[in-house]
Amino acid sequence: MYFCLHLAFFPLICERFPTDKVHFKEPLNHQKKRFIISQGPCQPKGPFPTDSDNSRSFSEKFYYFTNQANITLKRTWLCYSLILNKIYCQCCWLFFTQDRISSSWVTGNNDWRHLTQNIKRHDNSDDHIQCCIIFEQRRLNKTISEEMELSIQNECNFWRQVLDRVINVTLTLVTSNLSFRGHQVTEFSKNKGNFLSIITLISKYDPILEKLLSMLAGRSTANYLSNTIQNEIITLLANTILKQIILSINQSPFFSVIMDTTQDIDSDGNPKTLQINESFIGFVEILDQSGAGLEESIINCITKNNLNLSKLRGQGYDGAANMGGVYSGVQASIIRWQLLLSSQSSNISITLKRLCTTRWSSRYDSLLAIRHRYVDILKFLSQIILRSKKKDEIFEANYLKVHMEDFQFIFSVIVVGCSASCCGCRARGLASPTPVVQDSGQSQELATT
Repeated sequence: MYFCLHLAFFPLICERFPTDKVHFKEPLNHQKKRFIISQGPCQPKGPFPTDSDNSRSFSEKFYYFTNQANITLKRTWLCYSLILNKIYCQCCWLFFTQDRISSSWVTGNNDWRHLTQNIKRHDNSDDHIQCCIIFEQRRLNKTISEEMELSIQNECNFWRQVLDRVINVTLTLVTSNLSFRGHQVTEFSKNKGNFLSIITLISKYDPILEKLLSMLAGRSTANYLSNTIQNEIITLLANTILKQIILSINQSPFFSVIMDTTQDIDSDGNPKTLQINESFIGFVEILDQSGAGLEESIINCITKNNLNLSKLRGQGYDGAANMGGVYSGVQASIIRWQLLLSSQSSNISITLKRLCTTRWSSRYDSLLAIRHRYVDILKFLSQIILRSKKKDEIFEANYLKVHMEDFQFIFSVIVVGCSASCCGCRARGLASPTPVVQDSGQSQELATT
């Protein structure tokens, strides 16, 4: 009620002296009187303009008087209008009901020469005392309308507290990713859903919700617990969070966009059912922060967890050059690995291996992978030559392709692979707690391939 009242007089609140009588037109209604009483008397400070005839003016000392006990008190009824350059009685202006036009204390008085006598005479008049009594009663809210307003204010406070608890329960369910309602929620349902169940539980310890549920038993219409209200609160919370995110993005100097697309229809023409999951695997210690070192750490982590690199559809990195470079960063390196894996034949289980300089058995594994993936590697190098836009990369791929097609390279891979096979078997046999016997059939098969 007070908020609506002040909103109606918002232009006057912006004024320096909002209760100056010059701002109000006669007759004064109930709302205008309440506003003037709530804002207090119009008592501006000097200096005040003087009359051209006798060079007299109003003074701030008239706002105060000294009683018989020699105590200085304030005349709260005395007001001064800067625009009219007149004084008037606020109590009589608001509540004097007789001949208002002829009363100078209602229309305004500027007799500065006899001001002291006029103030003393008016202060002791019966009409003025009666208006002051009415004014004080209104100021102390001793009316029926004020009691009704207090009742309305208490009612608003109750529903505000109810709404606060409903919003908190909604936030709890949303942040916990829990459903609000069950399959069928009726008055006789045993399971009324998470939302109403939590409200019922809190009502055992909270008098506000206890009163609310008792009102529901009396078939009250407003309760803020319906499905429609729940959906509206969720929508409002989502819009508020979205506005905060957009505000934070606009205040940042930069932002990026990550987008990925996928087919929603399979080869048979049926829609695909997609489910997006975001999972955390773990932390990986990085010893080499170069692009090659980061690439190796990521590939090793993917391989260690038996993940299929060919299924990778998105990569997110920071702005460092060694992380997200278009041509030579970690992102570009992993994309080349994906391209190589996509070129491999699906009927061969052997994959390419990185060469480990400290293990002799890894040399055999690398040669064996090159031997079985020879055609796939040539396809991969051809794709780089055709698709790459970097001259150094095209030159390197062309150089490797030419040398791999040479007879000497092919012969060396087969011969050295057979030799490394024997060394690898013996090395594994020495490292194993149980002796390993070399299968002569395997060596013969490798030599004749």
